[in-house]
Amino acid sequence: MPDAHDSEEKNGGPNHLGAWMRYRKIKGAALAKSLDITPGMVSDLVNSNRALSAKWLRRLAPELKTTPGMLLDHDPFDLDSDLIEIWVTASLEQRKTLSDVARAVVKSDQLKDGTNSI
Repeated sequence: MPDAHDSEEKNGGPNHLGAWMRYRKIKGAALAKSLDITPGMVSDLVNSNRALSAKWLRRLAPELKTTPGMLLDHDPFDLDSDLIEIWVTASLEQRKTLSDVARAVVKSDQLKDGTNSI
């Protein structure tokens, strides 16, 4: 009989595809139509019955206005929605600037607190 650890690692383990769909208010049928796949395939991906491979991540992320890594690692409801939207709409050059500014702010705060973990 499989244990809980087996189900957590099933087809690559848990992902946040379903949360991103809820966040973007996209139903499985609509996502399936935009990707030209069946709603059942979307369901299998959401429920980890089918592996969320790099191929799938690259197809799904643009439809959900996010990145492949975000689908795997981050529940959008745990993130600041303003920051998500700023990042999604920024160009690559703007994203670099945003990252540089964020690092500078964190470093400044760490220097004030006497910590330095960047």
